Amino acid sequence: MGSRKTFPFFLASASSQSFTGILNVSWGGMFKSFIIKKGKICDLLSNRAEESIEEFVKRKYKIPQELLEKAAREKKLPVEFLVERGIITLSELREGNKARMVEALKDLFSWKEPEFSFQEWEVECELPPVDVSLALKEAIFSTRDRMFFKRLFPMGARLITSGFPQKPTPQERRILKDFSQGKDVWEVVRSSPLGEFPALKTIAYLYIFGFLKPYVEEHLEEIEEVKDTGKFQEEGSSFNIRLIVIALILVILAGAGLFAYLKISAKPHEKKNTRVSSLTREKKRSDLISHKKKSLPESKIRESKSPVVSSKEELQSPPTEPWKLVKQGALLEAARMWRAWARKQKGYTLLVQLNCVKEYALKGLIKGGSKYFVVPFNYRGKTCYRLCYGVFPSREEALKYGKKGWVPHPLSRL
Repeated sequence: MGSRKTFPFFLASASSQSFTGILNVSWGGMFKSFIIKKGKICDLLSNRAEESIEEFVKRKYKIPQELLEKAAREKKLPVEFLVERGIITLSELREGNKARMVEALKDLFSWKEPEFSFQEWEVECELPPVDVSLALKEAIFSTRDRMFFKRLFPMGARLITSGFPQKPTPQERRILKDFSQGKDVWEVVRSSPLGEFPALKTIAYLYIFGFLKPYVEEHLEEIEEVKDTGKFQEEGSSFNIRLIVIALILVILAGAGLFAYLKISAKPHEKKNTRVSSLTREKKRSDLISHKKKSLPESKIRESKSPVVSSKEELQSPPTEPWKLVKQGALLEAARMWRAWARKQKGYTLLVQLNCVKEYALKGLIKGGSKYFVVPFNYRGKTCYRLCYGVFPSREEALKYGKKGWVPHPLSRL
Protein backbone atom coordinates (compact mmCIF):
# COMPACT_ATOMS: atom_id res chain seq x y z
CA MET A 1 0.00 0.00 0.00
CA GLY A 2 1.51 3.32 -1.08
CA SER A 3 0.84 6.96 -0.22
CA ARG A 4 0.68 10.28 -2.03
CA LYS A 5 4.38 10.94 -1.46
CA THR A 6 5.50 7.75 -3.27
CA PHE A 7 2.80 7.71 -5.97
CA PRO A 8 4.61 9.87 -8.61
CA PHE A 9 7.84 7.88 -8.15
CA PHE A 10 5.95 4.62 -8.69
CA LEU A 11 4.51 5.96 -11.96
CA ALA A 12 8.01 6.91 -13.14
CA SER A 13 9.19 3.36 -12.31
CA ALA A 14 6.17 1.87 -14.10
CA SER A 15 7.32 3.64 -17.26
CA SER A 16 11.05 2.84 -17.00
CA GLN A 17 10.49 -0.82 -15.99
CA SER A 18 7.54 -1.46 -18.36
CA PHE A 19 5.02 -2.63 -15.73
CA THR A 20 1.87 -4.48 -16.83
CA GLY A 21 -1.20 -4.64 -14.59
CA ILE A 22 -3.85 -2.56 -12.83
CA LEU A 23 -2.97 0.46 -10.65
CA ASN A 24 -5.73 1.20 -8.11
CA VAL A 25 -5.84 4.62 -6.38
CA SER A 26 -8.46 5.63 -3.78
CA TRP A 27 -9.21 8.44 -1.33
CA GLY A 28 -12.36 9.55 0.49
CA GLY A 29 -14.82 7.50 -1.56
CA MET A 30 -13.16 8.34 -4.89
CA PHE A 31 -11.59 5.55 -6.92
CA LYS A 32 -9.49 5.34 -10.09
CA SER A 33 -7.96 2.28 -11.80
CA PHE A 34 -5.31 2.73 -14.49
CA ILE A 35 -4.94 -0.16 -16.97
CA ILE A 36 -1.19 -0.29 -17.76
CA LYS A 37 0.57 -2.47 -20.34
CA LYS A 38 4.36 -2.38 -20.76
CA GLY A 39 4.68 1.05 -19.17
CA LYS A 40 1.81 2.62 -21.14
CA ILE A 41 -1.68 3.54 -19.89
CA CYS A 42 -4.39 1.89 -21.98
CA ASP A 43 -7.51 3.03 -20.16
CA LEU A 44 -8.92 4.53 -16.98
CA LEU A 45 -11.76 3.21 -14.80
CA SER A 46 -13.34 5.65 -12.36
CA ASN A 47 -16.44 6.01 -10.22
CA ARG A 48 -16.89 9.45 -11.79
CA ALA A 49 -18.93 9.16 -15.00
CA GLU A 50 -17.38 12.29 -16.55
CA GLU A 51 -13.95 10.58 -16.67
CA SER A 52 -15.07 7.80 -19.03
CA ILE A 53 -13.62 7.97 -22.56
CA GLU A 54 -17.10 8.33 -24.07
CA GLU A 55 -17.97 11.36 -21.92
CA PHE A 56 -14.53 12.87 -22.45
CA VAL A 57 -14.72 12.56 -26.27
CA LYS A 58 -18.29 13.83 -26.27
CA ARG A 59 -17.23 16.89 -24.25
CA LYS A 60 -13.95 17.56 -26.10
CA TYR A 61 -15.20 17.08 -29.68
CA LYS A 62 -18.85 18.12 -29.04
CA ILE A 63 -20.37 14.86 -30.23
CA PRO A 64 -24.22 14.95 -30.36
CA GLN A 65 -26.07 12.59 -28.03
CA GLU A 66 -27.99 11.11 -31.00
CA LEU A 67 -24.81 9.57 -32.41
CA LEU A 68 -23.98 7.89 -29.10
CA GLU A 69 -27.52 6.50 -28.89
CA LYS A 70 -27.19 5.18 -32.44
CA ALA A 71 -23.94 3.41 -31.49
CA ALA A 72 -25.75 1.81 -28.55
CA ARG A 73 -28.55 0.58 -30.86
CA GLU A 74 -25.96 -0.98 -33.17
CA LYS A 75 -24.28 -2.57 -30.09
CA LYS A 76 -20.94 -0.91 -30.76
CA LEU A 77 -18.60 0.94 -28.48
CA PRO A 78 -19.16 4.71 -28.93
CA VAL A 79 -15.48 5.41 -29.64
CA GLU A 80 -15.27 2.57 -32.17
CA PHE A 81 -18.46 3.81 -33.84
CA LEU A 82 -17.18 7.40 -34.11
CA VAL A 83 -13.85 6.30 -35.66
CA GLU A 84 -15.56 3.96 -38.15
CA ARG A 85 -17.90 6.75 -39.30
CA GLY A 86 -14.97 9.17 -39.69
CA ILE A 87 -16.41 11.61 -37.16
CA ILE A 88 -13.10 11.60 -35.27
CA THR A 89 -9.74 10.33 -36.51
CA LEU A 90 -7.48 7.83 -34.76
CA SER A 91 -4.92 10.57 -34.05
CA GLU A 92 -7.64 12.72 -32.44
CA LEU A 93 -8.66 9.75 -30.31
CA ARG A 94 -5.02 9.24 -29.28
CA GLU A 95 -4.62 12.90 -28.30
CA GLY A 96 -7.96 12.83 -26.49
CA ASN A 97 -6.97 9.75 -24.49
CA LYS A 98 -3.64 11.38 -23.57
CA ALA A 99 -5.37 14.59 -22.42
CA ARG A 100 -7.78 12.45 -20.38
CA MET A 101 -4.91 10.70 -18.57
CA VAL A 102 -3.13 14.01 -17.87
CA GLU A 103 -6.34 15.44 -16.34
CA ALA A 104 -6.76 12.30 -14.20
CA LEU A 105 -3.15 12.55 -12.91
CA LYS A 106 -3.55 16.28 -12.13
CA ASP A 107 -6.70 15.40 -10.19
CA LEU A 108 -4.71 12.82 -8.17
CA PHE A 109 -2.10 15.46 -7.28
CA SER A 110 -4.86 17.44 -5.51
CA TRP A 111 -6.00 14.47 -3.37
CA LYS A 112 -4.86 14.92 0.23
CA GLU A 113 -4.17 11.33 1.36
CA PRO A 114 -4.59 8.90 -1.56
CA GLU A 115 -3.52 5.28 -1.24
CA PHE A 116 -2.53 3.11 -4.18
CA SER A 117 -1.81 -0.52 -4.93
CA PHE A 118 -0.59 -2.32 -8.06
CA GLN A 119 -1.60 -5.79 -9.21
CA GLU A 120 0.26 -7.58 -11.98
CA TRP A 121 -2.33 -8.66 -14.50
CA GLU A 122 -2.47 -9.57 -18.20
CA VAL A 123 -4.45 -6.77 -19.86
CA GLU A 124 -5.34 -5.78 -23.42
CA CYS A 125 -5.37 -2.26 -24.87
CA GLU A 126 -8.63 -1.31 -26.59
CA LEU A 127 -7.65 2.37 -26.86
CA PRO A 128 -4.46 4.00 -28.18
CA PRO A 129 -1.93 3.62 -25.31
CA VAL A 130 -0.39 6.66 -23.63
CA ASP A 131 3.22 6.65 -22.41
CA VAL A 132 3.19 6.95 -18.59
CA SER A 133 6.29 9.17 -18.45
CA LEU A 134 4.91 11.64 -21.03
CA ALA A 135 1.54 11.89 -19.27
CA LEU A 136 3.22 12.28 -15.86
CA LYS A 137 5.63 14.96 -17.11
CA GLU A 138 2.80 16.93 -18.73
CA ALA A 139 0.69 16.61 -15.56
CA ILE A 140 3.58 17.95 -13.43
CA PHE A 141 4.16 20.97 -15.71
CA SER A 142 0.46 21.80 -16.05
CA THR A 143 -0.66 21.39 -12.40
CA ARG A 144 -1.57 24.52 -10.45
CA ASP A 145 -1.67 22.86 -7.01
CA ARG A 146 1.16 24.53 -5.05
CA MET A 147 0.58 22.22 -2.06
CA PHE A 148 1.72 19.28 -4.20
CA PHE A 149 5.21 20.80 -4.35
CA LYS A 150 5.16 21.94 -0.70
CA ARG A 151 4.54 18.35 0.41
CA LEU A 152 7.10 16.98 -2.05
CA PHE A 153 9.84 19.33 -0.80
CA PRO A 154 9.64 20.23 2.93
CA MET A 155 11.47 23.34 4.09
CA GLY A 156 15.24 22.88 4.00
CA ALA A 157 15.11 19.76 1.77
CA ARG A 158 18.46 19.12 0.07
CA LEU A 159 18.97 17.13 -3.12
CA ILE A 160 22.02 16.05 -5.11
CA THR A 161 22.43 15.35 -8.81
CA SER A 162 22.11 11.79 -10.06
CA GLY A 163 22.59 11.95 -13.82
CA PHE A 164 21.29 14.20 -16.62
CA PRO A 165 18.26 14.00 -18.93
CA GLN A 166 19.01 12.93 -22.49
CA LYS A 167 18.62 16.48 -23.84
CA PRO A 168 18.66 18.83 -20.83
CA THR A 169 17.40 22.38 -21.33
CA PRO A 170 19.53 25.34 -20.17
CA GLN A 171 17.16 25.77 -17.20
CA GLU A 172 17.59 22.12 -16.19
CA ARG A 173 21.38 22.43 -16.46
CA ARG A 174 21.40 25.51 -14.22
CA ILE A 175 19.18 23.86 -11.60
CA LEU A 176 21.33 20.70 -11.53
CA LYS A 177 24.46 22.87 -11.18
CA ASP A 178 22.90 24.76 -8.23
CA PHE A 179 22.15 21.48 -6.43
CA SER A 180 25.71 20.25 -7.03
CA GLN A 181 26.92 23.30 -5.05
CA GLY A 182 25.01 22.13 -1.93
CA LYS A 183 22.01 24.49 -2.05
CA ASP A 184 18.64 23.35 -0.70
CA VAL A 185 15.44 23.30 -2.76
CA TRP A 186 14.13 26.70 -1.71
CA GLU A 187 17.52 28.41 -2.21
CA VAL A 188 17.56 27.07 -5.78
CA VAL A 189 13.95 28.22 -6.33
CA ARG A 190 14.67 31.76 -5.06
CA SER A 191 17.80 32.13 -7.24
CA SER A 192 16.20 30.73 -10.41
CA PRO A 193 15.40 33.25 -13.21
CA LEU A 194 12.39 31.08 -14.14
CA GLY A 195 10.34 32.22 -11.15
CA GLU A 196 9.09 30.19 -8.19
CA PHE A 197 6.36 28.07 -9.78
CA PRO A 198 8.17 27.10 -13.05
CA ALA A 199 11.34 26.32 -11.07
CA LEU A 200 9.38 24.09 -8.66
CA LYS A 201 7.86 22.21 -11.59
CA THR A 202 11.28 21.64 -13.18
CA ILE A 203 12.77 20.43 -9.87
CA ALA A 204 9.79 18.10 -9.30
CA TYR A 205 10.23 16.61 -12.78
CA LEU A 206 13.99 16.05 -12.25
CA TYR A 207 13.37 14.60 -8.75
CA ILE A 208 10.53 12.23 -9.68
CA PHE A 209 12.36 10.89 -12.73
CA GLY A 210 15.55 10.20 -10.75
CA PHE A 211 17.89 12.98 -11.98
CA LEU A 212 17.92 14.32 -8.41
CA LYS A 213 17.94 12.25 -5.23
CA PRO A 214 17.72 13.05 -1.49
CA TYR A 215 20.90 14.27 0.15
CA VAL A 216 22.43 12.02 2.82
CA GLU A 217 25.78 12.12 4.62
CA GLU A 218 27.18 9.28 2.48
CA HIS A 219 26.94 11.56 -0.58
CA LEU A 220 29.01 14.32 0.99
CA GLU A 221 31.93 13.61 -1.31
CA GLU A 222 29.72 14.11 -4.37
CA ILE A 223 29.21 17.79 -3.58
CA GLU A 224 31.97 20.11 -4.81
CA GLU A 225 34.37 21.31 -2.11
CA VAL A 226 33.68 24.85 -0.87
CA LYS A 227 36.62 27.09 -1.80
CA ASP A 228 35.44 30.38 -0.33
CA THR A 229 37.27 30.82 3.03
CA GLY A 230 34.50 33.09 4.29
CA LYS A 231 32.14 30.10 4.25
CA PHE A 232 34.63 28.09 6.28
CA GLN A 233 34.78 30.91 8.84
CA GLU A 234 30.97 30.96 9.05
CA GLU A 235 30.95 27.22 9.64
CA GLY A 236 33.61 27.58 12.39
CA SER A 237 31.70 30.37 14.17
CA SER A 238 28.47 28.36 14.05
CA PHE A 239 30.35 25.40 15.54
CA ASN A 240 31.60 27.60 18.44
CA ILE A 241 28.05 28.83 19.11
CA ARG A 242 26.87 25.21 19.31
CA LEU A 243 29.58 24.45 21.90
CA ILE A 244 28.57 27.45 24.06
CA VAL A 245 24.89 26.41 23.98
CA ILE A 246 25.77 22.82 24.99
CA ALA A 247 27.95 24.07 27.88
CA LEU A 248 25.13 26.30 29.18
CA ILE A 249 22.67 23.38 29.08
CA LEU A 250 25.12 21.20 31.07
CA VAL A 251 25.58 23.93 33.71
CA ILE A 252 21.79 24.30 34.12
CA LEU A 253 21.33 20.53 34.47
CA ALA A 254 24.14 20.31 37.07
CA GLY A 255 22.61 23.16 39.10
CA ALA A 256 19.17 21.52 39.04
CA GLY A 257 20.67 18.21 40.23
CA LEU A 258 22.57 19.91 43.08
CA PHE A 259 19.44 21.74 44.21
CA ALA A 260 17.43 18.51 44.27
CA TYR A 261 20.16 16.74 46.31
CA LEU A 262 20.34 19.54 48.91
CA LYS A 263 16.57 19.57 49.28
CA ILE A 264 16.43 15.81 49.95
CA SER A 265 19.38 15.79 52.39
CA ALA A 266 17.93 18.73 54.39
CA LYS A 267 14.73 16.80 55.19
CA PRO A 268 15.64 13.11 55.68
CA HIS A 269 12.57 12.43 57.81
CA GLU A 270 10.20 13.20 54.92
CA LYS A 271 11.24 10.02 53.10
CA LYS A 272 10.19 7.89 56.12
CA ASN A 273 6.90 9.75 56.41
CA THR A 274 6.25 9.26 52.70
CA ARG A 275 6.76 5.51 53.09
CA VAL A 276 4.34 5.38 56.06
CA SER A 277 1.72 7.43 54.24
CA SER A 278 1.97 5.19 51.13
CA LEU A 279 1.47 2.07 53.27
CA THR A 280 -1.56 3.70 54.93
CA ARG A 281 -3.07 4.56 51.54
CA GLU A 282 -2.50 1.00 50.30
CA LYS A 283 -4.22 -0.46 53.40
CA LYS A 284 -7.22 1.88 53.00
CA ARG A 285 -7.49 0.95 49.34
CA SER A 286 -7.48 -2.82 50.05
CA ASP A 287 -10.11 -2.33 52.80
CA LEU A 288 -12.32 -0.38 50.37
CA ILE A 289 -12.04 -3.06 47.68
CA SER A 290 -12.93 -5.86 50.12
CA HIS A 291 -15.91 -3.83 51.35
CA LYS A 292 -17.15 -3.36 47.78
CA LYS A 293 -16.81 -7.09 47.05
CA LYS A 294 -18.91 -7.93 50.10
CA SER A 295 -21.65 -5.52 49.04
CA LEU A 296 -21.74 -6.78 45.41
CA PRO A 297 -23.95 -9.76 44.37
CA GLU A 298 -22.15 -12.99 43.59
CA SER A 299 -22.97 -12.73 39.87
CA LYS A 300 -21.26 -9.32 39.65
CA ILE A 301 -18.15 -10.69 41.40
CA ARG A 302 -17.97 -13.54 38.87
CA GLU A 303 -18.41 -11.03 36.04
CA SER A 304 -15.58 -8.85 37.34
CA LYS A 305 -13.25 -11.87 37.44
CA SER A 306 -14.00 -12.84 33.82
CA PRO A 307 -11.19 -12.27 31.29
CA VAL A 308 -11.04 -8.96 29.44
CA VAL A 309 -12.40 -9.16 25.88
CA SER A 310 -10.21 -7.65 23.16
CA SER A 311 -11.36 -4.28 21.85
CA LYS A 312 -10.85 -5.47 18.27
CA GLU A 313 -14.30 -6.46 16.99
CA GLU A 314 -14.86 -9.82 15.36
CA LEU A 315 -14.78 -9.64 11.57
CA GLN A 316 -18.31 -9.57 10.11
CA SER A 317 -19.34 -11.75 7.16
CA PRO A 318 -21.47 -10.88 4.14
CA PRO A 319 -24.87 -12.64 3.73
CA THR A 320 -24.72 -16.33 2.83
CA GLU A 321 -27.90 -16.60 0.69
CA PRO A 322 -26.09 -15.77 -2.60
CA TRP A 323 -23.76 -18.75 -2.06
CA LYS A 324 -26.63 -21.03 -3.15
CA LEU A 325 -26.56 -19.32 -6.56
CA VAL A 326 -22.74 -19.51 -6.65
CA LYS A 327 -22.91 -23.30 -6.19
CA GLN A 328 -25.36 -23.45 -9.13
CA GLY A 329 -22.92 -21.46 -11.30
CA ALA A 330 -25.11 -18.33 -11.39
CA LEU A 331 -22.29 -15.95 -10.37
CA LEU A 332 -23.82 -12.79 -11.89
CA GLU A 333 -27.12 -13.22 -10.02
CA ALA A 334 -25.24 -13.85 -6.77
CA ALA A 335 -23.07 -10.75 -7.37
CA ARG A 336 -26.19 -8.63 -7.92
CA MET A 337 -27.68 -9.90 -4.63
CA TRP A 338 -24.47 -8.98 -2.77
CA ARG A 339 -24.42 -5.53 -4.40
CA ALA A 340 -28.07 -4.84 -3.46
CA TRP A 341 -27.24 -5.81 0.12
CA ALA A 342 -23.99 -3.78 0.19
CA ARG A 343 -25.60 -0.53 -0.99
CA LYS A 344 -27.82 -0.54 2.11
CA GLN A 345 -24.83 -0.80 4.47
CA LYS A 346 -22.81 2.00 6.09
CA GLY A 347 -19.48 0.23 6.62
CA TYR A 348 -16.44 -0.54 4.48
CA THR A 349 -15.02 -3.54 2.65
CA LEU A 350 -11.63 -4.33 1.09
CA LEU A 351 -11.25 -4.49 -2.71
CA VAL A 352 -9.00 -7.48 -3.41
CA GLN A 353 -8.93 -7.75 -7.21
CA LEU A 354 -10.86 -7.15 -10.43
CA ASN A 355 -11.64 -10.11 -12.71
CA CYS A 356 -13.26 -9.92 -16.16
CA VAL A 357 -13.21 -13.70 -16.69
CA LYS A 358 -16.10 -15.45 -14.95
CA GLU A 359 -14.16 -18.68 -14.28
CA TYR A 360 -11.28 -16.84 -12.57
CA ALA A 361 -13.69 -14.73 -10.50
CA LEU A 362 -15.60 -17.87 -9.41
CA LYS A 363 -12.37 -19.68 -8.56
CA GLY A 364 -11.08 -16.75 -6.45
CA LEU A 365 -14.39 -16.47 -4.60
CA ILE A 366 -14.63 -20.19 -3.76
CA LYS A 367 -10.98 -20.33 -2.74
CA GLY A 368 -11.44 -17.32 -0.41
CA GLY A 369 -14.39 -18.64 1.59
CA SER A 370 -17.35 -17.13 3.42
CA LYS A 371 -15.62 -13.82 4.26
CA TYR A 372 -15.38 -12.98 0.54
CA PHE A 373 -18.05 -11.80 -1.88
CA VAL A 374 -18.22 -10.34 -5.40
CA VAL A 375 -20.12 -7.46 -6.98
CA PRO A 376 -20.60 -6.82 -10.72
CA PHE A 377 -18.60 -4.08 -12.43
CA ASN A 378 -19.29 -2.86 -15.98
CA TYR A 379 -16.11 -2.20 -17.96
CA ARG A 380 -16.73 -0.89 -21.50
CA GLY A 381 -19.71 -3.17 -21.98
CA LYS A 382 -18.03 -6.20 -20.36
CA THR A 383 -19.30 -7.75 -17.14
CA CYS A 384 -16.42 -7.93 -14.66
CA TYR A 385 -16.38 -8.84 -10.98
CA ARG A 386 -14.83 -7.09 -8.00
CA LEU A 387 -13.67 -9.55 -5.34
CA CYS A 388 -14.26 -8.03 -1.88
CA TYR A 389 -13.25 -9.15 1.61
CA GLY A 390 -15.11 -8.64 4.88
CA VAL A 391 -17.47 -6.06 6.36
CA PHE A 392 -15.94 -3.39 8.62
CA PRO A 393 -17.51 -0.58 10.67
CA SER A 394 -14.89 1.97 9.56
CA ARG A 395 -12.02 2.53 7.15
CA GLU A 396 -9.49 2.26 9.99
CA GLU A 397 -10.79 -1.21 10.97
CA ALA A 398 -10.56 -2.32 7.34
CA LEU A 399 -6.92 -1.22 7.17
CA LYS A 400 -6.12 -3.36 10.25
CA TYR A 401 -7.26 -6.52 8.45
CA GLY A 402 -6.08 -5.60 4.94
CA LYS A 403 -3.11 -7.10 3.17
CA LYS A 404 -0.72 -5.35 0.81
CA GLY A 405 -2.59 -4.15 -2.27
CA TRP A 406 -6.09 -4.34 -0.73
CA VAL A 407 -7.98 -1.04 -0.89
CA PRO A 408 -10.71 0.04 1.63
CA HIS A 409 -13.95 1.03 -0.13
CA PRO A 410 -17.42 2.17 1.14
CA LEU A 411 -20.02 -0.61 0.80
CA SER A 412 -22.69 1.89 -0.26
CA ARG A 413 -20.63 2.86 -3.34
CA LEU A 414 -20.10 -0.64 -4.75
